Amino acid sequence: METRRPVKSARCSLVLLLALGLASTVACKKKDENRRSDDEPAPKREYVPPAPSTLEGYESVCGGSKVGAKPYEKHTDTKLPSKVVVFQKYLDEAKPSYRYERLDGLVGFQVKDNSEIADVELVACVDLKKKTKTPSQCNYYGGTIERWVMTYTLRFVDPIKGTELSKEEFELDPRSTGCKDTASFRQGNSSVYEGADYGGRLLYSLLPLQAEGVQLPEIKAYDLDDVCTGTPRPQAAAAAAPSTVHVAYRPRDEYSWGLEARPKNVPKNEGSTQAPTSAKYVACITGKPVTKKQTCNFMMGSVLEIYDGTVDVEVRETATGKVVGQQSFKANSRVCPDSHKFWAGTDVYFESVEPALYDFVASFVGGSLPGSEKPKPAAASGGGRSFGGGRSFGGNML
Repeated sequence: METRRPVKSARCSLVLLLALGLASTVACKKKDENRRSDDEPAPKREYVPPAPSTLEGYESVCGGSKVGAKPYEKHTDTKLPSKVVVFQKYLDEAKPSYRYERLDGLVGFQVKDNSEIADVELVACVDLKKKTKTPSQCNYYGGTIERWVMTYTLRFVDPIKGTELSKEEFELDPRSTGCKDTASFRQGNSSVYEGADYGGRLLYSLLPLQAEGVQLPEIKAYDLDDVCTGTPRPQAAAAAAPSTVHVAYRPRDEYSWGLEARPKNVPKNEGSTQAPTSAKYVACITGKPVTKKQTCNFMMGSVLEIYDGTVDVEVRETATGKVVGQQSFKANSRVCPDSHKFWAGTDVYFESVEPALYDFVASFVGGSLPGSEKPKPAAASGGGRSFGGGRSFGGNML
């Protein structure tokens, strides 16, 4: 019996050869597509100038230039902030220009000096413009500083790309702090102006560009007064129980915030003094003098005017600065106090306010203020009066 093998079809072989040839052609074509011809120009790389040798060299970024820096990225490490260098420009000057500025309130987020220039990731550009002149001014030998409510336009810029990462506008009142101990004046210029220190406000705006939960600088109790003039303190965002209310008081608008010479029934600050971050809210209390009751003369030419009137209470959320409550209360005076710490040559004073003020403030944290009992009016006492830091002097009342 004869065995025969099947004969391959010529048609099948032809199809196979055609398929192999097509595959080879396609493969070659793909290789040719990926291969750059000798005549085709190489892709252009965007040129970035080298990093400046000093921090002042980053000033050009505010004008639209690109410079070398540490590449910005939003970190995940809470101990690794993206550091910033700050430049400010007063728009009301004859020839406005950006100048390098170091600010309080940015510890750990602002490069200290040129030794940390390699850490710069962001540039902050701040334009300041006068809005309202406050009644408060600082007088020195040889000069005066006017204090203005100002409008601030803040931009954070990526120095390598030259792109704005954020931009916002806000206002700040400088009366959260008193006058500085010293001031310098340029020759021939005895009157200058200034706005508020905006370091804390800049930090608040910088946080969205930082790692979630990044470690923040420590704050003191007096830093909470800034909340009354527009500066949030995000350090109190996670106020631990029991939370409290920080109280800032001033007898009239032109005064700085503080608690010296506070009227009776205005809460104390034991809680926020010991743990500033426990202050979930800040109560900003401003006196509104209406009827003068008496004039009290103290030694060294100091005069205290006591009034009846009202006090306006504005309660703000510490972490955001948002107003969450407002109310007014009656304030009255009967006799001159035995002592007074003066802010100026002539001061305004209220002896007491309605007890309901304490209840209103305490209602934001469950009805009581840790470390501060509801004050009770004390009986008036006679005796000498003290000036400033507690030195006793006799006085007379007109």
